[in-house]
Amino acid sequence: MSTEPSTPDVETTASDAPVATAGDEKSGKSKKKWLLALLIFLLILLLALVTGGITYLTRDKTKAVGGVTIGGVDVGGMTQSEIEQKTVDITNGWMFTVVLGDHSEVANVKQLGVNVDAEATAQAAMQVSDGASLLHWINPFSRIPVEVTASIDIKQLQTYLIQTFPEVPTTPAKEPEVVYDHDLGEWVVAPGAPGQGVSAASVLPALVEMVLSGEPGTLQIGTGAIDPVVSAESAQRSVTELQRLISNMPTVIAGNATPYTFTVEDFTDWLLLTPDGVSGGYVIGFDESKIVVALETTLAEQFFQEALPEVQLRDAAGNQTLAIAGREGLTLADPAQAAAAIAASLAAGDGVPPTLQWQVTTPEVKIAVIGPVHPGEHWADVNLTTQTLTLFDGATPVHTIWISSGKPETPTPQGHHPVAAGQKDLDATLIGRDFHYEHVTWIGWSNVYGVHSAYWHGNFGRPQSHGCVNVSPDQIMEVYNWLDIGDYIEVHE
Repeated sequence: MSTEPSTPDVETTASDAPVATAGDEKSGKSKKKWLLALLIFLLILLLALVTGGITYLTRDKTKAVGGVTIGGVDVGGMTQSEIEQKTVDITNGWMFTVVLGDHSEVANVKQLGVNVDAEATAQAAMQVSDGASLLHWINPFSRIPVEVTASIDIKQLQTYLIQTFPEVPTTPAKEPEVVYDHDLGEWVVAPGAPGQGVSAASVLPALVEMVLSGEPGTLQIGTGAIDPVVSAESAQRSVTELQRLISNMPTVIAGNATPYTFTVEDFTDWLLLTPDGVSGGYVIGFDESKIVVALETTLAEQFFQEALPEVQLRDAAGNQTLAIAGREGLTLADPAQAAAAIAASLAAGDGVPPTLQWQVTTPEVKIAVIGPVHPGEHWADVNLTTQTLTLFDGATPVHTIWISSGKPETPTPQGHHPVAAGQKDLDATLIGRDFHYEHVTWIGWSNVYGVHSAYWHGNFGRPQSHGCVNVSPDQIMEVYNWLDIGDYIEVHE
């Protein structure tokens, strides 16, 4: 009997888990590194968000945010006034290469007629800072460029090119002329005309781009026909704006002096219309040097209030019987400041008076001695020294007011003057060689001299008249009702 050989039992174990390899270990470590890197990045981002948010919420709004640039220069951390000065420093350092054929020159902004408005540029920088988003605050590499605000005086630019490149004969273009026709009472435009030669217009687009971007470079000059910078349409827009401005002229009041509203003659005499290469129109401005001259000459009386003394009225025994309060004097403390304020007010066209700085003069004290007394009568004492008129009831003073007597060349006659018959009139007409005044209240001691209302000036307290005694319209009726025919007006120094 045969038997099959028995097979030894072999114990085997099986496992479903994969066997780890060296590559698998490296992959696991790589994932951990990526997760760690992501975690670190998220932590850094969170830290940046928190830091940026805190900085954003606690920022100093008086200073520009970091990354705001002007002409490529970071002005972050600067106040508006510091940015303004920085803008001046930056733009003053700009140099442009001007080329015509083989001839080249280097020019600065002033030579090219570029007028940088540093104040407006600084304001723009502060505005973009205030509007900067949170993302800008957390990104240290973020930049916010601010365009330089400027105008280009095309006449200055054209003059520079003509003088710099004399090898090209040049006839400048004639800009449209905007003038005020006093007969028509409106602004009119005289058409311009093209020129020939080196052309400022040929470099204008490139110059404007360089100025706005803050990146000066090379300007290639062209020659040929030179068109006016200001078009007929732009000139007409200037007419509309000028008409608006003269319709809203500001008024200035110096203390108690008569208010003065600027006239069309003032406006047109001081007006400056400058062709602007940036806007293609006229820049409306005013010649401040001319305004200063006017303030010191033709308008001096309008911007000056003489101090009026405190007047103490005394009788023959030296006893004070009545007093009239003085008035402070006013003069312009700084004519240049006044001219700048007036120019700005005229250019605004909103009718708001300019803010002027005044120098105050303290009034002195003067003694007025009463003239001859008229017991039991109504009479008036006119003191030419103190420029006062006092109403009396016998020896008793009742009221004192300021007057304006005759100027040195037309003095008021001194003396003992009774009011003449037929010389009281509530609606008189005064006619002289160089004056004609209607609707005047009159109390005369003759048909030539007397006391009367004066509505055409407000300079009471100093000599002003042609020889009569001027009284303010709001006080004349008190004098008129006090004095009758035959009552005396004593005029003395």
